[in-house]
Amino acid sequence: MNELIPVPLEAMILTDTPASLILTVGESLCVMILDPKRRLTGVCHFGLQGLATREDFRRKISDSLAPLFKEFKARGCKPSDLMVKMIGAAGPREGFYEDAVKECEAFVRKFNLPLSARSVLGLFERKVKINVGQEGLYVAKGRSLKSLNQGQSLDTPSKIKVLIVDDSKVVQMLLKKILLNDGRFEVVGLANDPIEADELLKTNLCDVMTLDMQMPRMDGITYLKKLLPKNFIPIVMISGASNQDGMLALNALEQGAVDFVEKPDSHRLRELAPVICEKVFIASQVRAVHAKARGQRLSVESPLDMQKIVVIGSSTGGTVALTQLIEQLPDSFPPIVIIQHIPAVFSEMFAKRLDRCNALTVSEAKSGDVLRPNHVFIAPGGKQLRVKNIKGSYVLHVYEEGPYKNHAPSVDIFMESAATQLGKKAIGVILTGMGSDGAKGLLNMRSQGARTIGQDEKSSVVYGMPKAAYQCGAVEIVASLDEIPQKLMSLLTKKLRKVS
Repeated sequence: MNELIPVPLEAMILTDTPASLILTVGESLCVMILDPKRRLTGVCHFGLQGLATREDFRRKISDSLAPLFKEFKARGCKPSDLMVKMIGAAGPREGFYEDAVKECEAFVRKFNLPLSARSVLGLFERKVKINVGQEGLYVAKGRSLKSLNQGQSLDTPSKIKVLIVDDSKVVQMLLKKILLNDGRFEVVGLANDPIEADELLKTNLCDVMTLDMQMPRMDGITYLKKLLPKNFIPIVMISGASNQDGMLALNALEQGAVDFVEKPDSHRLRELAPVICEKVFIASQVRAVHAKARGQRLSVESPLDMQKIVVIGSSTGGTVALTQLIEQLPDSFPPIVIIQHIPAVFSEMFAKRLDRCNALTVSEAKSGDVLRPNHVFIAPGGKQLRVKNIKGSYVLHVYEEGPYKNHAPSVDIFMESAATQLGKKAIGVILTGMGSDGAKGLLNMRSQGARTIGQDEKSSVVYGMPKAAYQCGAVEIVASLDEIPQKLMSLLTKKLRKVS
């Protein structure tokens, strides 16, 4: 049996002795060089945290890799005999260390070495096992080990590992069936309650957990509070449709759950299956969700333009982000319309919850509602929403049309109506969320004279919708979630016309 040798950060190893090198790659890069003829293996493992510019990455990579490359050259190894593999560069957001990867690839090419395989970026740290002398590289998402030696590409995606926690055997089996039929998921365990889940987690690592609200011995919210501070696992809450369950689901989001979905039953399997799979997949892309302390309400130092209308679109992570944003706004503020991707049974509960903790009046939007200052209108789940200019008043119209590009309500649909009906009177905001809903609508708003804001990558739970909006030119101002309330105030202050 090969000796197990740990490889810490900033370590370089060059050996032809049979051994198994073990290391954890996260915000770091591991570069392995193989000479199959000589059974010679070199490994360099260096950290990326604290490096910000391409020049920083270039200098770090050169300092780390040049000595290893020179050792191979000194031993008579020819570039044509060598193979280079690269792994790591996981970041707090997707693509966070992309520049570091590009600089590393450029440095490898500089020495005329072939990059035979790579598994880089992503959101998860991984344990890597390198069997020296056997040309083996073992990689796993999370912390488990999976062999990619048998002719598999390093870029072959591993299945998303899901742990199902629910006291109902029927729901367990339905969820398992839904996830396995999708093809992207592997169910690594079924637990009847959080106590059993804890035991399973000792031997089974998961990428996502589905968690029931009401269970014997410990409820889902209590388990959330216990689990997340010590072991972050993206969690999708499985909720009933009652008011009590809905409020518990919203509370779970504030405690760190990524999302929630309605509990499946055999009568609605076809309807709910794609929704459940998509939410579990999105959760697997999230690294962490941190609850923040309640922000302080901003004071009004100059009169705000009450003729303006603020339009906000959001999805995954949006309910928590919206709560943090709205609670900082003063009690005298122009009308706000929110389009949040949310199931039909939960939008009214979300509106009531938001209304109780803010100075502004919050309600679920209804057809005929006239947009007026000091009011926030939440688009109803499962329906579409538009705004119309009727004799100088801006009136909401709710209608049944089904999902537009899988979304009801759709941010694009409302923002496109805002572009034509509100024009320069609107301010558009895109917050955290997966996909691209809202990018086209926000671009149309900006083309009609509206000011626009996009949440930045660092503060987004999922940097999908804001990224799509930024890339198509729809975003005028990029700001963190903490900065957006002040940016809105600046845009609304009559004396201030420009915001940097």
